[in-house]
This record gives sequence, structure tokens and C-alpha cells, in this order.
Amino acid sequence: MIKTDVNIAETYESCTANVSLKLYNDLNKAFNQFIVNRVIEGERITLPAKLGSVYIGGTKRKKLFNEDGVPLLPPDWGATKKLWAKNPEAKKKKTILRHTNEHTGGVSYRFIWSKKDVPIPNKVFMSFRLTNANKKKVSKAIKKGKEYIINKIVD
Repeated sequence: MIKTDVNIAETYESCTANVSLKLYNDLNKAFNQFIVNRVIEGERITLPAKLGSVYIGGTKRKKLFNEDGVPLLPPDWGATKKLWAKNPEAKKKKTILRHTNEHTGGVSYRFIWSKKDVPIPNKVFMSFRLTNANKKKVSKAIKKGKEYIINKIVD
């Protein structure tokens, strides 16, 4: 299998500054956390070196159902497992609870790295993933009532 992900420590090899690996990692982590915190506060951050921008954007979807009447929404595995622990019949029937995002009015939010006008070849293969800790920070902010840009409404 070909390795496709690169972490901060692996980018150290291309660093031209005369700094230790520990200092390089600490600086990168601090910068990344600064960016994430600003985005969680609701800002759209333009990255240096024409690397685009990052922000939190939302999509409001209409509730769609398949032919069996099951909503086409992502499973809420935490709530499903709690239901299965309390109700063995639901487990036997494989009842799955779904995320409805009622607390956000049906809007699903995500962290977006906009690469529009980024002059880098093969940019479609580049991605940005938040750590679980940062995903939880975004979730907490949304649950406390923070609202972000709604990019589109899908019918």
C-alpha cells in the first residue's frame, strides 16, 4: 500500500531553517491550533503562499427517504448502541438511529479548505483532516449556538 498522508514531523526533512525537530513540531502545532481556534470563532482564514482559505461551512439538506421509508441520514452510532443496550428487540431488528441535526435546524457543518485559485498542480488530491479533539471543539461551539456560513441548500 502506498503511503499518502504526511504529518508535521515528516515535513521537517524539507525545512530549510536551522531548528530542532521538537521546535519545528511545537511551532507547527501552535500555528495550526491558532488557525483552528480562529476558524471556530467564525473567521475565514486566508492561508499564506496562495494556499487558499479555511472556514466552517454548512449545508442544509431536505430530509430524503429511501423506498422503505428510512431517512437517508448518517447513522448516530452512539445513540443506536445505547438503544440496543436498553432494547434487545431493537438490536435484533437492527434498528439504527440517525443524525437529524435538529439542534442546528437541519444544517450539517464541516471544516472546509477552499483551494479555489490555488496555483498548485494536483491540488484535488490534497486534503485537510481535523484531529478528533478539534472536531469536538467545533461540535461544542455549534451546540452552544455558534452559527457559521451556510454554503448551499440541497433539495
